[in-house]
Amino acid sequence: MYNIINLGRDRNILVVTQWNFNDPLIQTYTLPYVKIFSQYFKSTTLVCLNPTLKVRNEFTVNGVKVIELPFQAITSSNFLKIYFSLSKLVSQLSITHLHSWCTTAGSFGYLLKKFYGKNLHLVIDSFEPHAEAMVENGEWSANSIKFKFLFYLEKLQAKNANTLIFAADGMQEYIKSKYNHIATNFYVKPACVDFTLFNSTNTKNTLLLNELSLCNKIVAVYAGKFGGIYLDKEVFEFIKQCIKHWGDSFRFLLLSNIADEELSSWLKTYSIEPKYVVKKFVPHAQVANYIGLADFALTPVKPVPTKRYCTPIKNGEYWAMGLPIVITNNISTDSEIIKSNAIGSVFTDLSITSYQKSVIEIDKLLNQESKQDLSDRIKIVANSYRNFDIAIKVYKSIYLTNNSVN
Repeated sequence: MYNIINLGRDRNILVVTQWNFNDPLIQTYTLPYVKIFSQYFKSTTLVCLNPTLKVRNEFTVNGVKVIELPFQAITSSNFLKIYFSLSKLVSQLSITHLHSWCTTAGSFGYLLKKFYGKNLHLVIDSFEPHAEAMVENGEWSANSIKFKFLFYLEKLQAKNANTLIFAADGMQEYIKSKYNHIATNFYVKPACVDFTLFNSTNTKNTLLLNELSLCNKIVAVYAGKFGGIYLDKEVFEFIKQCIKHWGDSFRFLLLSNIADEELSSWLKTYSIEPKYVVKKFVPHAQVANYIGLADFALTPVKPVPTKRYCTPIKNGEYWAMGLPIVITNNISTDSEIIKSNAIGSVFTDLSITSYQKSVIEIDKLLNQESKQDLSDRIKIVANSYRNFDIAIKVYKSIYLTNNSVN
């Protein structure tokens, strides 16, 4: 039996991220996990970036010290400044463990470990390809310095971190193929979901249905952005096919901060009447109430090769609400989970024929069994693949064993 208090007596952990504290990636994809493993340490410090600051800011959230550095993002011009800021924190706070989120922040983790030596334990969480993903999405050139620099650092992270936490199974094959390295000390932790927030109590809220004119409609929901790692024009082509199939019975609930002008432009381009797309932008704490208005959901991640190793946060939230998902092919292990469990539809490719096929499959799914039975089946999947117990088991294995510096 582990004595957690004694184990953490002289251990201090620094969690390094590249996001603003209020970013959903901190609030939903970082903080819940930090709260889990913070109990294993004497002190836990979370580092974020904040472009609105002129000097460093500090505050405490649930016993976790949060330090905001006055930078908008990690760039070539401020890379060394951020590194020296982190190095100073490692020394000042007597840090024994570094926990970096994703490979961009992981670059600092690797460099700090090389500088401070073997007594600094490095864990890189959500380790997935970022450099190649930026090239696949068309944001970077394969010949750019940014790509070559990050790709090189990702290779060094894979080879030198004490522990890697993958977002999806299969990343070990990518590392072997791309970095010529066999990863041995790794775990798999998908994006887990808070079932106390996302559950059946949030479904079909009558007040919201009336407010948004969604009563007696077949509602599809997408909570996300356009561009970058997400499709754009293909989403509206899919909406067009939904309208052709269901007519006025269909509505698309878009939970996004897309500008009204941009949305209007897309609707005009695809001759979609504005009434069919209901746009709303709400805080994450309220997202469950709006997702719960839907009958099925959409996850339009670009089906590029590196997305096989990602973990879409929204899928767990959709599943927890009992919603079938329409998704692109080869996204994490989720596309295969949806296909093998018959809880949605997977685009075979990005074509009108494929969109039509998915609409028919979703229509059949919504009508071949009761809503309750379908929802119950999907929630079983959510519990199997997105329960926080998965994360707890991973962090216990990492931080409550002799593999970790103590």
